[in-house]
Amino acid sequence: MSDEYFVIGKTDRAEMKVKASLFIASGAEVHSREAAEDFIRDVAREFRSADHNCFAYRVGAEGAGQAVFRHADDGEPAGTAGEPIYRVMCGENITNSVIVVTRFFGGTKLGTGGLVKAYTRVTQQLIESAGIKKLILLETVTIRCDHQVLPAVLNVVHTGSARLVRENFSDLAEIVVEVPATAKAVLLDTIIRKTRGNVLIS
Repeated sequence: MSDEYFVIGKTDRAEMKVKASLFIASGAEVHSREAAEDFIRDVAREFRSADHNCFAYRVGAEGAGQAVFRHADDGEPAGTAGEPIYRVMCGENITNSVIVVTRFFGGTKLGTGGLVKAYTRVTQQLIESAGIKKLILLETVTIRCDHQVLPAVLNVVHTGSARLVRENFSDLAEIVVEVPATAKAVLLDTIIRKTRGNVLIS
């Protein structure tokens, strides 16, 4: 399991012509299946006169469990459009991203091999243009404790990989931290050991 995952760098477009057919690749960072489907619908509405709006998306980071994915050929021969887009995304280890490739047919059939090549190339061009952004998978942890225990807790937080998000002081001290997913168990074990278990963690 890794804390790192990669997304398409920015909302962007790339275009390519192959034998008079125009291919337009549109891509964006998304963090839910619903957001991906919304992006696909928006592109399809924008290019409603196109012959095909093929797509692929992946949502979910490795550390958060199995990624959700979907791809579709939108009328192109099976396996010639959505799957090539998806393979490029997987090859670049991109998740939490959606790519739609719009095709305006130019009158000359490309054949299955030509279609796979075209959808692959325009997807690669889009990713080259948009870039790839590295993100860190974080988990949020809330820690409550007596005020006299708080210095020990903060010492662990500040010397580790966690980031203090907010503090609240009332009858109990409460702090909220963000920590890389793979470091959470060590952080919590250390806090429990340093405070002899005098903390409430959620």
